[in-house]
Amino acid sequence: MPDFAYLFDAAPLSPLGACLLWRRELLWLFAGSETAAAAASIVILAALLVYFVRRREPGFLLLVALLAGFLLADSTVHLARLWQLWHADHGVTGLVAAGAALVAVASAVVMRPALGRALALPSAADLAREVEFRREAEARARESEARLADLFEHMADAVFVVALRPDGSFAYESVNFAFERLFGVGRDKVIGQGARACLTDEATAILLERRFSEALAGHAPVEYEASGFTRAGYRHWHTVLVPLRGPDGQVARLLGSVRDVTETRRLQADLQETARLATVGSMCAGVAHEMSQPVNVIALWAGNARAALAAGRAQPDRLARTFDIMLDQSRRIGALLERMRELTRDGGAGIVGGAVPLAAPGSDRDPGAPNPSADPVEPFDVAAAVETVTAVASRQYAIEETVEITLDRPSGAIPVRGQRAKLEQALLQLIANAHDAVLERRARDPTAPAWIAVALRADHGAGVVAIAVRDTGGGVPETVRGRIFDPFYTTKEPGRGTGLGLAIAQGVARSMGGRLETWNEASGTAEAGAVFCLTLPLAPREPESSGPPRVGAAVA
Repeated sequence: MPDFAYLFDAAPLSPLGACLLWRRELLWLFAGSETAAAAASIVILAALLVYFVRRREPGFLLLVALLAGFLLADSTVHLARLWQLWHADHGVTGLVAAGAALVAVASAVVMRPALGRALALPSAADLAREVEFRREAEARARESEARLADLFEHMADAVFVVALRPDGSFAYESVNFAFERLFGVGRDKVIGQGARACLTDEATAILLERRFSEALAGHAPVEYEASGFTRAGYRHWHTVLVPLRGPDGQVARLLGSVRDVTETRRLQADLQETARLATVGSMCAGVAHEMSQPVNVIALWAGNARAALAAGRAQPDRLARTFDIMLDQSRRIGALLERMRELTRDGGAGIVGGAVPLAAPGSDRDPGAPNPSADPVEPFDVAAAVETVTAVASRQYAIEETVEITLDRPSGAIPVRGQRAKLEQALLQLIANAHDAVLERRARDPTAPAWIAVALRADHGAGVVAIAVRDTGGGVPETVRGRIFDPFYTTKEPGRGTGLGLAIAQGVARSMGGRLETWNEASGTAEAGAVFCLTLPLAPREPESSGPPRVGAAVA
């Protein structure tokens, strides 16, 4: 094993400064340079450590360690050389210099990746720009928030945010001024409280919180209308609830928009009352006209009979004829009164603005015949009823316009259960509406086709029969389709309809266990029009011995 002890044997050697004794200025030059260099390295090392301890930059830890090691090694070498000027420990100085060289080489090797990571960190200028950008973004966010808050506060509709409490109840988090005005309560009385804070009606408050629960559970918007007594009086309002998701994706809040429709509902009620009064007026005028004829006849013949008796010219056969006429006219008045009672029981179903009269001109029905609407609920042949209705409507419209009405029906009887007279009236209403739509389109476009197609189809497998009335009137506008079956809603000009026809037809369909639907066909073409489809359940087939289903009375 080599012996390195001789490297530290300073006996045969002399200090480095011994060579410069005759030139002391050189000795002190070397001594001063080494001292200054060592002191500078120590000062830089101390400053670097103080800077890192105070700033604690995490990305510069390795870089600071490398620089500190290098500076420490460099200062040690300078001190060793300073020692070497007066002491002949050249081996120790060489080992110190070798160690410092190793530290320098290692620092140089590790310095490049460490410097790259350090340079990847944002500089002070970058941080300043980032701070400025965030400050501007925060200012824009505050400005946007202020605009949204101002919009929220000044919206015409009442807007609120309701949150779910831990106990399962709901509490208002924020409301706008329109909400306070609608419900007559300040936000300081509402925030943190439930629906009972703005309503005096306990049942309505429970209903609203139930709606909140539906929107929260369904995670989908909920739309509803409600009415009740608020702090500002009785109100009717329309609400849309939209679930709001939090950062975790869960729905814990609802955004609500409330519109006061109290005046709209009052106006609708007034319009309905006006339409009802107009309907009642039309009914009274028609009844007065119908009853005036038999009353005049009775009065005329009664006057003649009394005059004959007073003059002693009364003949038994002539008096018998007079009494027969008076009894016949009395029965006619009784039949009219019976029809009035039926109309009262049916809620006015027989008085429909714009419909073809049940006693159409040219029909063979006796005005004094019993009202067919008094028929009991029983099976009848719907195919025969549709054929009769189509024939009556064809005769009626053939006199006035050239509107072609066609019928497509299968052969054989198709039994359903209900009141035939009411079904015929509903079908007449559908054909009348189709007729009006065709004429309105013809008024705008004289070249438009004018026909109404009535089709009857039975599906014995499904147990239903469908009666479709198709026209070329252009179709039902999409904007009104959702309300076309509402009572008193009409698209006709004032005075031409009360808006009861389709509502009554739908009521007839429902009373027979069916439904009435509508859609448009051939939109955008010359054949464009609406389809009203009345679907009814088929009646169970009776045994052969019981005979065919009863066919109700013909359409009057």
